[in-house]
Amino acid sequence: MQRQEEHIKSLQDLMSRQATTAVPGSQDVPVSEAPTIVPPIPPTVSPVVSGISDSDLTATEAGRVRFVKVLEAFMRFNPPIFDGKEADSWVLETWFTAMEALFEDIYTLERDKVPLAAHCFEKDAQIWWQKTKKKRASYLPPLTWEEFREMLFMEYFPDSDKRKMKKDFRKLRQENRSVQEYEREFTHLVNCVPGMVHTDRDRAEYFERGLRPDIFRTVNALKLKTFEEVLD
Repeated sequence: MQRQEEHIKSLQDLMSRQATTAVPGSQDVPVSEAPTIVPPIPPTVSPVVSGISDSDLTATEAGRVRFVKVLEAFMRFNPPIFDGKEADSWVLETWFTAMEALFEDIYTLERDKVPLAAHCFEKDAQIWWQKTKKKRASYLPPLTWEEFREMLFMEYFPDSDKRKMKKDFRKLRQENRSVQEYEREFTHLVNCVPGMVHTDRDRAEYFERGLRPDIFRTVNALKLKTFEEVLD
């Protein structure tokens, strides 16, 4: 009996010691790290500056180089200079005629005519051209040669001169002059006051009506439709 009590007491002591023994702290459960996500490398894109891509810049530079070569070749022919001083209709018309003849001789592209001609401006004409370029909206297409001609004539002739030229044009007749002399003055007036003649057919009819009666009857009977045909 005593032994049983001692055995029970021993068990109780053992249980008591186990209960008072510090419970080991819970071990941290290892947390697996999230996999590292490497962002994909973005595709290479050509830089864009103010909406202009590399290809546009390259094309612009190539165009500039091309025009410099065209300009150098053009200036070797000593093109006529226009300074805008004491300009009258004949002076300006003579300048345009000489310029167009040179353009034809060297096979000038239509897009090069205006910038090449502008390089022949000096003094007042050069100042006018710089102001004209600044006023023109950037979104508009480049000036055509005909638009350029019309603007220049409008700048250098006051309205009073234009009205007089229109009156002279309406009264113009061949009379005792040769056809060549009549044609020269006719063309001069048409070029100086743009808008008087709108089509080639109009030009032919106006010219035909101013011929001497005997020539007019012959030409009119042929029913020609172009200015070139009437001249021939």
